[in-house]
Amino acid sequence: MSSEERRYTRDWSKYDENLITRYEMIFPYYVFEHWYELLEEDNKKAKTRPYKAPLMFNQFLAFLYVFFTYREIEGILRALYKMGIIPVYLDYKTIHLRLKNMQLDFNKVKDEVELISDGTGISVEQGGRYIRAKWKKGGKGKFLKIVVHVDANSMKVLKAEVENSEVKSAVKVIKEVSEGGGRVTKFYGDKAYDSNAIYDLVPEVVIPPKRSANVDRASPRRRDTILEYRESPRDWSRKRGYGKRWRVEVVISAVKRMFGDGIRARGVLQGKAALLKFWVYHVMREMADFLVGEVHAVRVA
Repeated sequence: MSSEERRYTRDWSKYDENLITRYEMIFPYYVFEHWYELLEEDNKKAKTRPYKAPLMFNQFLAFLYVFFTYREIEGILRALYKMGIIPVYLDYKTIHLRLKNMQLDFNKVKDEVELISDGTGISVEQGGRYIRAKWKKGGKGKFLKIVVHVDANSMKVLKAEVENSEVKSAVKVIKEVSEGGGRVTKFYGDKAYDSNAIYDLVPEVVIPPKRSANVDRASPRRRDTILEYRESPRDWSRKRGYGKRWRVEVVISAVKRMFGDGIRARGVLQGKAALLKFWVYHVMREMADFLVGEVHAVRVA
């Protein structure tokens, strides 16, 4: 099919409304309006001293943290307090503790799903590319590796975690889906995921084999993939639908364009700061899709 024949369209007015709603709903009107009722319920379950703000307020703090530091967030909360929007503001130490202890939960899969996984790097250097190029002789810099797992059809983030091994992360997520009542029916990944472990768990696997893949040590289905791929990589890719893997890259690109590709956190909080980017993106999409509806491109030719 020629490039001219691959034409897609979407409901652009609905799409624009979805994008706008993502940022509108991250501002917690419900929490502001029901502050004391929510706080009373949270304090009934508090194991230590009473909370000063509802736990649902943490979602707003997480959104602010992908753009601002703890002290900058305290300044924003002070302004909201002086305007009478919130009855109390939190200091930067409390904000730090709330985000540190925050659980980043994604939606549990209870049905069949096609999974696409990919790894990406989040920069942990504050100096930026110019400083690195000028003083570190063009070095690659320091990055934190994040493995992202996306629903192939809805393009929603199902899980993101700090993990050096793509295979280990994929196996973990596939098992979690199964334990939660769902089932991964098809898995897409690049050569980093070429492993017998994934073939043993998923009925249909779309992973190009590594150049060093050993046919003698491969499982039967993986062995067939290796032989078929070596015969004609292009035909294998077209037949298996490997091009669908770009969808996870679109999600990663969207997150980095929205929240940047670096973090300023140090120490043990680096992982949490990096994952917050993907979690906040997930929450924003969930709320907008619920209120406005999902918007997907539709092929017209």
